[in-house]
Amino acid sequence: MPIAAANEGSGGAGLGAGLGVGMGMANAMMNAMRPPSPPDAPPAAPQPPAASGAPPAAGAETKFCVECGKPIPRRAKFCPECGGAQ
Repeated sequence: MPIAAANEGSGGAGLGAGLGVGMGMANAMMNAMRPPSPPDAPPAAPQPPAASGAPPAAGAETKFCVECGKPIPRRAKFCPECGGAQ
């Protein structure tokens, strides 16, 4: 930085260096004020569907077949029970 300050012809270099240092300091201060992140926890195991005879409620993960009315995965293009196109 002293060389950039001594050079009369490149005022933009000193300005760029000052902006870079200022942004770095602001980023360091923001990171210091953040709460610490929780330690890595193991992912939760997926829950199997209920074994009772009642169909599950239509949620974000399931929908009902237009042919037979059975619950199927939302992204299914065909019903695994009756084979009907969705």
